Amino acid sequence: MARSADGDDVLRALVRDFDLGSSELQQHRTVKNLLQYLFRLPQNKFRELGLNLAAVSGLSGDWSFSLEVVQRLLDAGDDSAATKLWHLRSLIELERFAEALAVSQSTRWGAKEWIHVNYLSGIAFEALGLFDEAKNRWESVQRADPQYRDIALRLSRY
Repeated sequence: MARSADGDDVLRALVRDFDLGSSELQQHRTVKNLLQYLFRLPQNKFRELGLNLAAVSGLSGDWSFSLEVVQRLLDAGDDSAATKLWHLRSLIELERFAEALAVSQSTRWGAKEWIHVNYLSGIAFEALGLFDEAKNRWESVQRADPQYRDIALRLSRY
């Protein structure tokens, strides 16, 4: 993850918000070093901030690191729908489409998650050349929410 100009502010906020101790800021001068330190936190503390860490990493363009964080959360027993959805999103962003479909089909999703799962699965199906299945998934999304992301544009291609 690239360090921003205000990286020191981010580090200070993490140290303050997660009560890491003031000496930690001096030890971990780069974001990547601090993130590696955070992986060594007790599971309960790591689980408090792990999904936020994964989201920030992914949205900053480091989807590999985002996936690594999510995998650690899942390995630590985090079975929240949000973590599972971010796992699916990370796989899609990394173009690991077959793996993403396996995750989408092997996970028990709640009713609230299906719109997101169908949208992401549609991307995977399309990338794998399974256009009818992609269209079916996206039609399901459009029925649930016609304004969802770019669903009208995606369906206009079919």
